[in-house]
Amino acid sequence: MMNEITREMAYLCIGEDLEKIDLSELTFKVFKGIKYYLVDDYKVIEHESQLFCSCNESYCWHIFKIVLDKDKAKLKTMSSQVS
Repeated sequence: MMNEITREMAYLCIGEDLEKIDLSELTFKVFKGIKYYLVDDYKVIEHESQLFCSCNESYCWHIFKIVLDKDKAKLKTMSSQVS
């Protein structure tokens, strides 16, 4: 179902926030075995074909960014930090 969403469908859900999709960067990260996407400062996790965003909205432009641009995500590795 998520693969069938078009930009037009996203516009119906998020309106003019669609422009933020084009202007933002999508990053894929792994932290202690947890895989997630980073859109702006928000983390989005995929679980059982559902996407959950740290902004706590059911339908946000962060989620639509992943649905529309998942194949363009940049991989960033987490460096281990010792304090």
